[in-house]
Amino acid sequence: MKNALNTIVMIFIVSALVIFGAGFYVGARYTDNQIGINKLQTQVDSLRDENFILGVELSRWETTIEWYKENHPKEAQKLEEWRSHNTE
Repeated sequence: MKNALNTIVMIFIVSALVIFGAGFYVGARYTDNQIGINKLQTQVDSLRDENFILGVELSRWETTIEWYKENHPKEAQKLEEWRSHNTE
């Protein structure tokens, strides 16, 4: 009887340790995943900011080119030809 009781108690203890250990492992993985997600979100935000800055700069260049076309059409035509043939 004592041997059977010891076996049941040991099974209970081992089961509790396995359940606790599995919960700890899942919690640790969740924390690691959350850190990874936060890191990726920071990179996405940084790229979005960089894209915004480049978009503003592009708009400035487009506005400048439009002004140049209005005020210096011959030179602007030369620039357009050079850009279309010499850049890729």
